Amino acid sequence: MTCRVDTNWTYHGLCAVRLENKFIAVTVLPERGANIIDITDKSRDRNLLWRSKRINPHAVNLKADFDDHWAGGWDDIFPTGRPCKNEYGDPLPYLGELWSIPHDFIVLQDNDDVVQIKTFVKTPITPAYFSRTITLQQDSDEIVFEYEIKNIGTMPFRFQWGIHPVFAVTPQSRVILPSKSALVDEWIGGAFGEEGETFQWPHHRGIDMRQPFISDERSLALHYLDTDMGNSFVLADYDGALSMTFDRTTFPCLWYLINNGASRGDVHLAIEPWTSAPSGLSNEPVLGEIVQIEAGGVKMATVKLKSSNDQKTVIAAANLDQE
Repeated sequence: MTCRVDTNWTYHGLCAVRLENKFIAVTVLPERGANIIDITDKSRDRNLLWRSKRINPHAVNLKADFDDHWAGGWDDIFPTGRPCKNEYGDPLPYLGELWSIPHDFIVLQDNDDVVQIKTFVKTPITPAYFSRTITLQQDSDEIVFEYEIKNIGTMPFRFQWGIHPVFAVTPQSRVILPSKSALVDEWIGGAFGEEGETFQWPHHRGIDMRQPFISDERSLALHYLDTDMGNSFVLADYDGALSMTFDRTTFPCLWYLINNGASRGDVHLAIEPWTSAPSGLSNEPVLGEIVQIEAGGVKMATVKLKSSNDQKTVIAAANLDQE
């Protein structure tokens, strides 16, 4: 199959843009914050991203509560994770401005060899232009995401930025992360650690954190991890594996959210490259740093996702060991 892009879809009443080749298909919802609701690995015949069983994608208002409207998938978070005020006193919503507002899009390439779309938006509170370009090549099982943030205002601003894919998991799911240490932040029961605890990755309280869903115990924890050992992670499962490669200079921190039924009865895993652990924009975080961009300044980063039904190939491509 050659590459193709189709802009004539709708999904629950929202415009849907679908890119695909013989390996993978990607569905983007520009009207819902350019959310990626589906990444289907055709060799594994399943969506790699978690989907809510109760909430369908829908348009929302700025400053809506993310969790109450979240249908799943992949969102981009900017300019903050936690609700806070920026340095000029403007209130910023939980998980930022991007996810709740419509984005524009254009098709940059559409031929047999490559398909490429660009989503873009100007954020209403922060004077920023945010764009993400998604590219699929005909003979590649890799998706390339190229990001650009521009300060289109007259003053500098500070921000935190995170890539927020939430993955579908099974009891066989196993994670390989490029980290040496972890800090427990949010915690709702279970054995994954209490708030404020630190530990050497991957073992904590006698548990191998690389297999977080092997137990039926209802639990939730959000950990912050360094990226001292590399710029790729792997999520392996019974039917294959995926890897994500990111710019470690831009994203020196990983957020690792395990929800095993403790929050709203859902089961999913988020592994998120971030500029820092959350702190609000007025305090320096314990890991990473608050980024400042001057008027007219530009920040760029590239993220790549690869998936296959061959675990060994994916793990080797990510340059990570199985143990």
